[in-house]
Amino acid sequence: MLKELIPDIYNQAIAQEKLDVIELPEISEVKLDHNTLSFKAKVELSPEINLKKYKGIKVGYKKVAVEPDEIKRSLDSIKESRKIDALDDACARSLGYPDLAELEKAIERQIFLNKENSQRQNVEHEIVEAISKDLDFKIPQSLVARQLEDLVRQTKVDLALKGVPKNKIEEEEKTFVAQLEPEARQQVKIYLILSEIAKKENITIDDHMPRKVMELLLKEADWQKT
Repeated sequence: MLKELIPDIYNQAIAQEKLDVIELPEISEVKLDHNTLSFKAKVELSPEINLKKYKGIKVGYKKVAVEPDEIKRSLDSIKESRKIDALDDACARSLGYPDLAELEKAIERQIFLNKENSQRQNVEHEIVEAISKDLDFKIPQSLVARQLEDLVRQTKVDLALKGVPKNKIEEEEKTFVAQLEPEARQQVKIYLILSEIAKKENITIDDHMPRKVMELLLKEADWQKT
Protein backbone atom coordinates (compact mmCIF):
# COMPACT_ATOMS: atom_id res chain seq x y z
CA MET A 1 0.00 0.00 0.00
CA LEU A 2 2.81 2.40 0.93
CA LYS A 3 4.58 1.68 -2.36
CA GLU A 4 1.47 2.84 -4.19
CA LEU A 5 0.60 5.81 -1.94
CA ILE A 6 4.03 7.44 -1.54
CA PRO A 7 4.69 8.08 -5.27
CA ASP A 8 1.19 9.50 -5.75
CA ILE A 9 1.46 11.87 -2.79
CA TYR A 10 5.01 12.82 -3.73
CA ASN A 11 3.99 13.68 -7.31
CA GLN A 12 1.05 15.74 -6.05
CA ALA A 13 3.36 17.70 -3.74
CA ILE A 14 5.87 18.32 -6.55
CA ALA A 15 3.11 19.57 -8.84
CA GLN A 16 1.55 21.72 -6.11
CA GLU A 17 4.87 23.37 -5.24
CA LYS A 18 5.85 23.62 -8.93
CA LEU A 19 9.25 22.08 -8.27
CA ASP A 20 11.54 21.14 -11.14
CA VAL A 21 13.28 18.06 -9.75
CA ILE A 22 16.07 16.26 -11.55
CA GLU A 23 16.54 13.07 -9.53
CA LEU A 24 14.42 10.46 -7.79
CA PRO A 25 13.66 11.51 -4.19
CA GLU A 26 15.37 10.21 -1.10
CA ILE A 27 12.44 9.08 1.07
CA SER A 28 12.78 8.90 4.86
CA GLU A 29 10.78 9.10 8.13
CA VAL A 30 7.75 7.30 6.70
CA LYS A 31 4.92 7.28 9.24
CA LEU A 32 1.45 5.81 8.92
CA ASP A 33 -0.73 6.87 11.83
CA HIS A 34 -4.38 5.81 11.48
CA ASN A 35 -5.49 7.62 8.33
CA THR A 36 -2.48 9.93 8.08
CA LEU A 37 0.60 9.16 6.00
CA SER A 38 3.67 11.37 6.32
CA PHE A 39 7.22 11.15 5.02
CA LYS A 40 10.20 13.31 4.12
CA ALA A 41 11.36 13.54 0.51
CA LYS A 42 14.79 14.98 -0.19
CA VAL A 43 15.09 16.10 -3.80
CA GLU A 44 17.63 17.87 -5.98
CA LEU A 45 16.20 20.75 -7.98
CA SER A 46 17.14 21.81 -11.46
CA PRO A 47 19.19 25.03 -11.22
CA GLU A 48 17.73 28.38 -12.21
CA ILE A 49 19.28 29.39 -15.53
CA ASN A 50 18.87 33.01 -16.58
CA LEU A 51 19.07 32.62 -20.32
CA LYS A 52 19.76 35.76 -22.29
CA LYS A 53 20.18 35.80 -26.06
CA TYR A 54 20.13 32.42 -27.76
CA LYS A 55 18.73 33.35 -31.17
CA GLY A 56 20.65 35.31 -33.78
CA ILE A 57 24.03 34.10 -32.57
CA LYS A 58 26.74 35.11 -35.04
CA VAL A 59 28.56 32.16 -36.60
CA GLY A 60 31.22 32.10 -39.28
CA TYR A 61 31.24 29.68 -42.18
CA LYS A 62 33.10 29.25 -45.45
CA LYS A 63 32.35 27.39 -48.66
CA VAL A 64 33.49 23.79 -48.37
CA ALA A 65 35.85 22.74 -51.17
CA VAL A 66 38.14 19.79 -51.84
CA GLU A 67 41.60 20.53 -53.24
CA PRO A 68 43.31 18.20 -55.76
CA ASP A 69 46.21 17.71 -53.33
CA GLU A 70 43.82 16.27 -50.75
CA ILE A 71 42.57 13.66 -53.20
CA LYS A 72 46.16 12.86 -54.20
CA ARG A 73 47.16 12.31 -50.56
CA SER A 74 44.29 9.84 -50.12
CA LEU A 75 45.27 7.99 -53.29
CA ASP A 76 48.90 7.88 -52.13
CA SER A 77 47.74 6.43 -48.83
CA ILE A 78 45.88 3.67 -50.69
CA LYS A 79 49.01 2.92 -52.74
CA GLU A 80 51.12 2.66 -49.60
CA SER A 81 48.65 0.41 -47.82
CA ARG A 82 48.45 -1.91 -50.85
CA LYS A 83 52.21 -1.69 -51.53
CA ILE A 84 51.81 -0.76 -55.20
CA ASP A 85 53.52 1.82 -57.42
CA ALA A 86 50.42 3.11 -59.20
CA LEU A 87 46.65 2.92 -59.10
CA ASP A 88 44.72 1.88 -62.20
CA ASP A 89 41.21 0.76 -63.16
CA ALA A 90 41.92 -2.82 -62.11
CA CYS A 91 43.01 -1.62 -58.69
CA ALA A 92 39.89 0.53 -58.39
CA ARG A 93 37.69 -2.47 -59.27
CA SER A 94 39.35 -4.52 -56.53
CA LEU A 95 38.24 -1.78 -54.13
CA GLY A 96 34.66 -1.94 -55.38
CA TYR A 97 34.62 0.86 -57.99
CA PRO A 98 34.19 0.45 -61.78
CA ASP A 99 37.29 2.50 -62.63
CA LEU A 100 39.89 4.87 -61.20
CA ALA A 101 37.82 7.97 -62.03
CA GLU A 102 34.92 6.70 -59.90
CA LEU A 103 37.31 5.90 -57.04
CA GLU A 104 38.61 9.47 -57.17
CA LYS A 105 35.05 10.83 -57.16
CA ALA A 106 34.21 8.68 -54.12
CA ILE A 107 37.29 9.94 -52.29
CA GLU A 108 36.37 13.54 -53.15
CA ARG A 109 32.81 13.03 -51.80
CA GLN A 110 34.13 11.53 -48.57
CA ILE A 111 36.59 14.38 -48.00
CA PHE A 112 33.80 16.89 -48.73
CA LEU A 113 31.44 15.24 -46.23
CA ASN A 114 34.15 15.10 -43.58
CA LYS A 115 34.89 18.82 -44.02
CA GLU A 116 31.19 19.70 -44.02
CA ASN A 117 30.61 17.71 -40.85
CA SER A 118 33.63 19.29 -39.19
CA GLN A 119 32.38 22.78 -40.05
CA ARG A 120 28.93 22.02 -38.66
CA GLN A 121 30.47 20.79 -35.41
CA ASN A 122 32.52 24.00 -35.20
CA VAL A 123 29.40 26.12 -35.77
CA GLU A 124 27.50 24.21 -33.08
CA HIS A 125 30.43 24.72 -30.71
CA GLU A 126 30.45 28.48 -31.47
CA ILE A 127 26.73 28.74 -30.70
CA VAL A 128 26.93 26.79 -27.43
CA GLU A 129 30.00 28.79 -26.33
CA ALA A 130 28.26 32.09 -27.08
CA ILE A 131 25.16 31.11 -25.11
CA SER A 132 26.93 29.55 -22.13
CA LYS A 133 29.99 31.77 -21.63
CA ASP A 134 28.28 34.27 -19.29
CA LEU A 135 25.95 31.79 -17.60
CA ASP A 136 26.95 30.91 -14.04
CA PHE A 137 24.77 28.43 -12.19
CA LYS A 138 25.23 25.53 -9.82
CA ILE A 139 25.59 22.28 -11.72
CA PRO A 140 23.93 19.37 -9.85
CA GLN A 141 26.62 16.97 -8.68
CA SER A 142 24.31 13.98 -9.05
CA LEU A 143 24.02 14.61 -12.80
CA VAL A 144 27.78 15.10 -13.12
CA ALA A 145 28.38 11.82 -11.26
CA ARG A 146 25.98 9.98 -13.55
CA GLN A 147 27.52 11.44 -16.70
CA LEU A 148 31.03 10.73 -15.42
CA GLU A 149 30.02 7.14 -14.77
CA ASP A 150 28.85 6.81 -18.38
CA LEU A 151 32.08 8.33 -19.73
CA VAL A 152 34.22 6.07 -17.56
CA ARG A 153 32.24 3.00 -18.64
CA GLN A 154 32.69 3.90 -22.31
CA THR A 155 36.40 4.53 -21.80
CA LYS A 156 36.80 1.09 -20.23
CA VAL A 157 35.00 -0.52 -23.17
CA ASP A 158 37.15 1.38 -25.69
CA LEU A 159 40.37 0.36 -23.92
CA ALA A 160 39.24 -3.27 -23.70
CA LEU A 161 38.45 -3.30 -27.44
CA LYS A 162 41.98 -2.00 -28.08
CA GLY A 163 43.33 -5.00 -26.22
CA VAL A 164 44.36 -3.30 -22.99
CA PRO A 165 44.38 -5.91 -20.16
CA LYS A 166 41.63 -5.64 -17.54
CA ASN A 167 44.09 -5.23 -14.66
CA LYS A 168 45.82 -2.37 -16.51
CA ILE A 169 42.46 -0.63 -17.07
CA GLU A 170 41.64 -0.94 -13.36
CA GLU A 171 45.06 0.48 -12.43
CA GLU A 172 44.50 3.51 -14.66
CA GLU A 173 40.85 4.09 -13.69
CA LYS A 174 41.53 6.79 -11.10
CA THR A 175 43.63 8.67 -13.63
CA PHE A 176 41.05 8.80 -16.39
CA VAL A 177 38.23 9.47 -13.90
CA ALA A 178 40.05 12.67 -12.92
CA GLN A 179 40.66 13.51 -16.57
CA LEU A 180 37.02 12.93 -17.57
CA GLU A 181 35.38 14.85 -14.69
CA PRO A 182 35.67 18.33 -16.34
CA GLU A 183 34.23 16.92 -19.57
CA ALA A 184 31.31 15.36 -17.68
CA ARG A 185 30.64 18.68 -15.92
CA GLN A 186 30.70 20.59 -19.21
CA GLN A 187 28.37 18.09 -20.90
CA VAL A 188 25.86 18.40 -18.05
CA LYS A 189 26.05 22.20 -18.20
CA ILE A 190 25.33 22.18 -21.94
CA TYR A 191 22.47 19.69 -21.49
CA LEU A 192 20.84 21.87 -18.82
CA ILE A 193 21.14 24.96 -21.02
CA LEU A 194 19.60 23.13 -23.97
CA SER A 195 16.84 21.87 -21.67
CA GLU A 196 16.07 25.43 -20.57
CA ILE A 197 15.82 26.53 -24.21
CA ALA A 198 13.58 23.53 -24.91
CA LYS A 199 11.19 24.62 -22.12
CA LYS A 200 10.98 28.13 -23.57
CA GLU A 201 10.39 26.79 -27.07
CA ASN A 202 7.92 24.05 -26.01
CA ILE A 203 10.24 21.28 -27.19
CA THR A 204 9.63 17.93 -25.49
CA ILE A 205 12.38 16.87 -23.08
CA ASP A 206 13.34 13.43 -24.40
CA ASP A 207 16.33 11.73 -26.03
CA HIS A 208 15.84 13.80 -29.19
CA MET A 209 15.72 17.13 -27.35
CA PRO A 210 19.40 18.16 -27.74
CA ARG A 211 19.31 17.64 -31.50
CA LYS A 212 15.97 19.46 -31.90
CA VAL A 213 17.18 22.44 -29.87
CA MET A 214 20.45 22.56 -31.81
CA GLU A 215 18.52 22.51 -35.09
CA LEU A 216 16.50 25.50 -33.83
CA LEU A 217 19.66 27.37 -32.82
CA LEU A 218 21.29 26.68 -36.20
CA LYS A 219 18.15 27.84 -38.03
CA GLU A 220 17.97 31.05 -35.98
CA ALA A 221 21.72 31.79 -36.07
CA ASP A 222 23.21 34.78 -37.89
CA TRP A 223 25.35 33.04 -40.51
CA GLN A 224 28.27 35.14 -41.76
CA LYS A 225 30.57 34.03 -44.57
CA THR A 226 34.27 34.22 -43.69
